[in-house]
Amino acid sequence: MVKSSTERNRDDPLKYKRLYSGGARRGGRRGVASRPRVMPARNESLREDRCGSVVPDELARNLPTELDEKFSVLRLLGDGNTALVYEVMDRSSQEHSALKVIARDSAVGKVALIESELAIMKKIEHPYIVKMFEEWTIDGAYYLSLELVEGGDLFEHLCVVRRLAERQAARLTKGLVQALSYLHDNSIVHRDVKPENLLLYTGSHGEFELKLADFGLATELPEDGGKLTTICGTPTYVASEVILETGYDEKVDVWATGVILYVMLCGFPPFQSSDGTQDDLFAQIMRGRVNFPSPSWDKISASAKALILLLVNTDKEERFSAQDVLDNQWIKTLSDVPSDFESMAEFIVESRIDADVDVEETDREYYMSRRTSMDELSESGRADSYEFTFSRNYS
Repeated sequence: MVKSSTERNRDDPLKYKRLYSGGARRGGRRGVASRPRVMPARNESLREDRCGSVVPDELARNLPTELDEKFSVLRLLGDGNTALVYEVMDRSSQEHSALKVIARDSAVGKVALIESELAIMKKIEHPYIVKMFEEWTIDGAYYLSLELVEGGDLFEHLCVVRRLAERQAARLTKGLVQALSYLHDNSIVHRDVKPENLLLYTGSHGEFELKLADFGLATELPEDGGKLTTICGTPTYVASEVILETGYDEKVDVWATGVILYVMLCGFPPFQSSDGTQDDLFAQIMRGRVNFPSPSWDKISASAKALILLLVNTDKEERFSAQDVLDNQWIKTLSDVPSDFESMAEFIVESRIDADVDVEETDREYYMSRRTSMDELSESGRADSYEFTFSRNYS
């Protein structure tokens, strides 16, 4: 006997019954200006007149002798706030790689963070994570030899194609979550999962795959089981508990994955300020209301929407883990779910829409009273961290 969607919801092993403190809504809220449905601005500082240049700059011309003898510098790939990345060729093997350079002046006050990044990169190896081959510390500067990923990053790809088909979005999400599951199993939290840090390449089946990059904000969970408290990340993708300063764990990476999945399917993020202020953005994130506005979401499956609601969920206990995501049918089948699973997802999404209510002004005051000044979050200033991304010319 085939169970109804309501019955399936009560005992489904894929945990669709564990729902949703953050709600789904169709259309905008009454009396609130509609938000611009566009990609957020790229968060890193890139000097586009230099990125892709084949003319070696001052730093490239003055590599330490040890590295100059080993590598031939071909071009500048990316120029970030603190780090530079070059495409280089090994003079002996002729193999190409990426060389990330953190100059001595840029490392001042950030040594602990850099050392943490290096320690984590040495520990990890996964097919969906950019690999570090070697690292050198010379005269106070840091040099990292990294795997070269030649397809650009997801942010720039989305700026070109606007949105992805469900199958492709599911494939990329699966790769990302496999990487996150590996990290989380090893008590590592990335803390800056975003499209700019997802580098694309063409896989064996001729479709895009991705690799997770930039571990500058990554950290290990406390051995005593305590929560992390450092405020850091990128505003569009940061989880509600980071803003509320209630302590957080590896599930902040899962929240960010849900935001990225939303962006991949429609071309804009679920939370955007209507007045351009960070306070408004953070208030939306803390409420956790996810809209699926028409017409952008009219042809997107309920299974995809339901999964997003399980990831972008302000209740940390109810939010999926990385392994839960991998067990989800929409991910396992690359969006080709059975009809009864889709029916169950429709019931869940509609139930959440029906249950959603407007947040009272007193709730907003409570949210805002819980947060401290977050003006520097986009620069991760509270963490004294540094940022870097590969440029659009990383191809």
